[in-house]
Amino acid sequence: MRCLGPLPPAHTARLLSDPRLRGATIPPLHKDLRQRLPEVEPRLLELVAACLRLDPAARPTAAELLQMPYFW
Repeated sequence: MRCLGPLPPAHTARLLSDPRLRGATIPPLHKDLRQRLPEVEPRLLELVAACLRLDPAARPTAAELLQMPYFW
């Protein structure tokens, strides 16, 4: 979460409503992926960022990943 941004709304709601998670905090955003991986070429960074999306519904499928510019 520190480098990928805030939790998706459904995950945030769960964090706030689940008594077992009471007291858990969301760490602040420190560095984005580009800052953490400055040597990575832009097309590869786009691919990695797509794979690391926090919301599983927003992550591309393997077939969609293969259509990304990194593989052209």
